[in-house]
Amino acid sequence: MYQCFPYRADAGRFSAVNPPDRGLPSAAGLSFIYTRKVYRRRNRTFLRRGPPPSECFRQIIHFIIQRGAMRERIFRYALAILAVTAALMIAMRLYYQKSMTLFGETPDQTRSYSRHFLFVCGNNSEMWQKIYDSASKACGGKDAVLEWAGQNAPVSYSLTQCMEIGIASHVDGLIVCPDGTKEMVEAIGDASGAGIPVVTLLKDASGSDRISYVGVSSYQMGELYGKQAAALLTENSRRVCLLTDLDEEEVAANLIYAQIVAALNRSPYGENVTVSVEEIDSASDFEAEESIRNILVEDMRPDILICTSPVQTECVLNAVIDYNLVSQVQIIGYYASDETLSAIRRQLIPVTMTIDPASAGETAVRALDEYISYGNVSDYFNLSLETVTSGNLLLYTSRKAERQRTEEEKA
Repeated sequence: MYQCFPYRADAGRFSAVNPPDRGLPSAAGLSFIYTRKVYRRRNRTFLRRGPPPSECFRQIIHFIIQRGAMRERIFRYALAILAVTAALMIAMRLYYQKSMTLFGETPDQTRSYSRHFLFVCGNNSEMWQKIYDSASKACGGKDAVLEWAGQNAPVSYSLTQCMEIGIASHVDGLIVCPDGTKEMVEAIGDASGAGIPVVTLLKDASGSDRISYVGVSSYQMGELYGKQAAALLTENSRRVCLLTDLDEEEVAANLIYAQIVAALNRSPYGENVTVSVEEIDSASDFEAEESIRNILVEDMRPDILICTSPVQTECVLNAVIDYNLVSQVQIIGYYASDETLSAIRRQLIPVTMTIDPASAGETAVRALDEYISYGNVSDYFNLSLETVTSGNLLLYTSRKAERQRTEEEKA
């Protein structure tokens, strides 16, 4: 018989001592030698034969195959781990890019800023979005970054909660559109006490510790509204309704109302006209639509409706079209959105009053920058109010397009 024996390096020769099992060779015995060993006992010589070479070869091949299968399994496991890792890295990259997009930046444009401003506004209409965009661009030129508090957040935050977040984050400045509540006035005081300057935008918070107000003068707004309403009066006009926001300050609303009444009284058709005021919750589209619908379907329907917010203008325009009242109710809109300009072009509404959102955002940032840089700033920054009618619509749209081209070239 023949047998496989391991090579014994310590003995320096082939040995039959402790031969391996007949099964699969151990990892230590990878080198096998087929041997013929001569044994001598009592002067008798005989040969001990191991398994044939084919059996040794079969066992070696079996061992190699098992090792290959194990390596294949290890390779598959490693490949799966690499695939999972790559998927996680891609997901993290996409999340990072999405997060940067929310701040108006791309990953290649990220940089550090010396100042962090917070934009606090509960209205995400087209006008406020453009105001924020212009303010954000203005911050870029002053080594600052502007963040819209609560925007794209998984939960909804109130304005006072956004103020608290800004104070806790130790931001360098706040641009706020107040909601007219006592809590907002207190929140502005808390921010001022923490050394954070606050600028109110389009709506003021009288009696608060804000450093500056950027907006349209209520006196000027009332005069322009009154002038346009007087131009729309006829001998059959009897009722004019002024729509104000629910969070509008009473002082500002009264001043607008007084100037409208004064302008109508100077009109030859204003003697028999009464002016009423209706508060509309512009923060909720549904509530605004319901309130305006109730005004239009009642028997004492107004002949002229004066809007003081973009939401009111949109809701009134839709309601007038739905109830087929285009020829019976004249609308004075607010803000020159694309929809409002289209309505003027189709002669659905005669006039709208508008501000320049780019100027509003830039002025608010300039007020913060002046206060932080020099320690003082003007208490009031006036924004001009422009009138858009069918007569100057073409001129207004051409100037608007020119401003957009200029901004794109600067960007």
